[in-house]
Amino acid sequence: MTLGYAIIDIESTGGKIEDEAIIDIAILRFDGHRLIDQFHSLVNPERPIQPFVTSLTGISEKMVRNAPKFYEIAKRIIEITENTVLVAHNTQFDYRILKEEFSRLGYPYKISTLCTVEFSKRILTDQSSFKLDKLAKSLGIPISDRHRALGDAEATLSLLKVLREKDIIGLTEKELLRSKDESDTLPSHLELVRSAPAKPAVFKLFGKRDKLIHCGYTPTLKSTISTLLSADTYTVKPLFKSVKQLEFEECPSALMGLVKVYHHQKLLKPLVRYNLENFSDTQSLNSFSGLILDKGRVEGETAVLQLKNGILVAYGYTDLNHQIAREEILKNRLTKVSKDLFYSNVIAYHLTQQKYKTLEL
Repeated sequence: MTLGYAIIDIESTGGKIEDEAIIDIAILRFDGHRLIDQFHSLVNPERPIQPFVTSLTGISEKMVRNAPKFYEIAKRIIEITENTVLVAHNTQFDYRILKEEFSRLGYPYKISTLCTVEFSKRILTDQSSFKLDKLAKSLGIPISDRHRALGDAEATLSLLKVLREKDIIGLTEKELLRSKDESDTLPSHLELVRSAPAKPAVFKLFGKRDKLIHCGYTPTLKSTISTLLSADTYTVKPLFKSVKQLEFEECPSALMGLVKVYHHQKLLKPLVRYNLENFSDTQSLNSFSGLILDKGRVEGETAVLQLKNGILVAYGYTDLNHQIAREEILKNRLTKVSKDLFYSNVIAYHLTQQKYKTLEL
């Protein structure tokens, strides 16, 4: 069972494939919700660095002369990537270099992988270029130090968050995942409950062959999952008994949570529907055109609902002020929805329950 993602970026010496070695490496461990660990280091490759690499990265042989050699950081790399999916912008390159370095130590390094280049081509279909710097500019993602491992890894993590958010059906990521040779064992229901935090979340429960059984929003995920997987009185108990996988996204904004659940139900058609009848009465938004802002999933992030003439047209998250201010960036980051008055009912109801920050456009 994977425990998240290890976003990696590597800068190498260049030269012949069999002689190439790492000179700069960064790994960010991301549990699907927040950054939980990171590792970054220059590496002494014990061989020359090609001049074009120094020109591109700014890393010289003098800079890496006293840096640790690969064998000195190998254990740390194994620890931070254990039970994760290795993610990179062009994974084929980074994974190849990493495997080669471990091979020189006599260690057969194997891990599941996901490429954000492939992911971007499937999700961001209107982009003219899928280079990391071009995608970052289009999505308003800052790159602090281009062609250095840490700066590129941080930008790749930001890109991954956007791609996962826009991959509504969730099948694209699964289709692109390259599994290692060993197959993971499916977790028990007790393990699923243990893995669920006691926090507000949008969640999905899957059965065999990745069939979506149920999706919903809850203010306390652990309690809800425990109830659904153990209740004896539900007429749908056989369906919940067949649950094999839990996916969730912490969501402090109940408004965003309900919008996402309704959108997911329309697209994915789960076997058991989340009850949204409480919001069926027609409400009025007075033809509001602009943004409704609420709490994001992590500190510094903002949940954004975009409305035109009282109708929800898109939703998503931003983490920098200029992403809201610039219409083209906002368009690229948010997920579009088709016209549906039910969204308006949910939003209007919540506006009567509490105050939200709004920006008229």
